[in-house]
Amino acid sequence: MLNLKNRLAVLVVSCDNYSDLWKPFFSLFWLFWSDCPFDVYLLSNNTNPAIPQVKSLLVGDDISWSNSLQKGLSLLKEDYVLLFLDDLFLLEPVKTKEVLEVFSWAVESDINYVRMNPMRNKPDESLDESIGILSKGAIYRTSTVVSVWKKTYCWICSKMVKAHGILRFMAPSDQISMIGFTPVGKTILL
Repeated sequence: MLNLKNRLAVLVVSCDNYSDLWKPFFSLFWLFWSDCPFDVYLLSNNTNPAIPQVKSLLVGDDISWSNSLQKGLSLLKEDYVLLFLDDLFLLEPVKTKEVLEVFSWAVESDINYVRMNPMRNKPDESLDESIGILSKGAIYRTSTVVSVWKKTYCWICSKMVKAHGILRFMAPSDQISMIGFTPVGKTILL
């Protein structure tokens, strides 16, 4: 398995207006993923959260979700991000070994996107018992819900949000489809 420590960052996307979520989010995060092997970042505007084990990414005034995400991505050195939203709390222990296996596979296979929670709809093509591919046009094929992104691909998608809005980012779209949309078929994180 590849050494992914320096290849992937956990990025929690937030803003100063939701700072009341930070303490419960990270309390549960570290309770249920105490052996997280990656650097953990909190994207916010101007408020430094000063949370132990969490690095702050300050992106300035809140212009838009996609603008803040792009600024945050540009501050990271890692090639991949595990994207969390600030109001999605971990409620069960994370299976770190399985997370590492999926990350390793994604890097070795040059995958752009892996959804880390199961989908209601079945994959159109199964790669193995835990990973499958959704076809273009499938509902929620792309989602920001706990997902691994190649940083450059996430940046491209967030740039498209500026033109089309946040719902466009989460809706099915052939316009942003690239090889590598690969939802995970079993629960690893959520």
